[in-house]
Amino acid sequence: MQVQVRDWPLVDAGVLGLGPHLVVQVDDLPPQRLTTSLSGQFPTRLDAELPPLGPGSHRLTAYAAKPWGEVVKSPGAWDQVRVNRVAANPLATPQLGTPQLIGVSTADLAGREPVLLDWLLLDAPLQGLRDNDGSWRLRVTVNGDSFLVDQNSPLWLKGWHSGSNSVLMELVDGRGAPLNPPFNTLVSEVTINGSSPTPSWQRGRLDASELAQLLGEEPATPAAPEPEPEPEREPTPEPEPTAEEIEKKRKETIAEKRRQSLILARSKITPKNVIRKDAIDKVNKKDMELNDAKREAEEIKKKAYEEAEATKKKEAEDRLNLDKLKVMSNRQVADEKLEQNEDLAKLRAGVSLAKQGMQTTKIITS
Repeated sequence: MQVQVRDWPLVDAGVLGLGPHLVVQVDDLPPQRLTTSLSGQFPTRLDAELPPLGPGSHRLTAYAAKPWGEVVKSPGAWDQVRVNRVAANPLATPQLGTPQLIGVSTADLAGREPVLLDWLLLDAPLQGLRDNDGSWRLRVTVNGDSFLVDQNSPLWLKGWHSGSNSVLMELVDGRGAPLNPPFNTLVSEVTINGSSPTPSWQRGRLDASELAQLLGEEPATPAAPEPEPEPEREPTPEPEPTAEEIEKKRKETIAEKRRQSLILARSKITPKNVIRKDAIDKVNKKDMELNDAKREAEEIKKKAYEEAEATKKKEAEDRLNLDKLKVMSNRQVADEKLEQNEDLAKLRAGVSLAKQGMQTTKIITS
């Protein structure tokens, strides 16, 4: 496959490593970095040798890259074509116009810290136009520790384990649900080898000549001949560690893991770090506001419950007092009726005695 490039230098700086170059990537396969021009003139034509393609549909993505492998995300700096072999398989590739997450692997450029973690995000929804309009997030999980990124910018991370490290990148929506699955979940491996040679751009400040070579303004310095390998020496057997040494090493390992986790959690990376502190503070502020709202809702709910209980208690007391008043009123009425009956009985008794006296008087008179 031939690729035509305009307005982007292609440089192989020899011992200094790659300069600006072009990357061609088929699906999620390892990238192919190109610097050799077929014509030597602009527009530059590059010849990319593609791996054997299986039957079905495939994505061929080409993008400009900086010497350390960072993808150039400016408009026109990347392109993608889709090809079919034997027959098209629409389910093997995301639909046109839907979000795509393409991992940018730099494992072949650096084997020591800090490590570049980059990606190419195509057709993602716009966000950042107003507050709280986040339509996508990138959830990054490194060796089991996760954090969210809402900026389409590369990361430089420290705190990796020596040897193999796992990296999981998931494109999610504002609620944390997968966005356009299953195409936007990528797993990769980062291998850290302390004995790997340090790239030129990681050694510190470059002099003017080295910078000109990396930019293609001067011819690259030819690589020095490799020295003859020294005869291997027989390894000296190491003494068996004592129990104290084993315990000390175990404590140091635990402390180192905690330190690395803390570094990763706080995202303390190189000056090229783009996880901005204000974004992290904004997320923390939202969490605090959410917690405050929850506590306020709980307090309102508790206060309403207490008021309802107090109202029920008062109503019960009022009903009890009303019952007491009714009992007292009934008792008073009964007492009054009793007194009236007694007075009536006395009155009747007095009348009867009076009648008897009158009858006696009549008898005596007669």
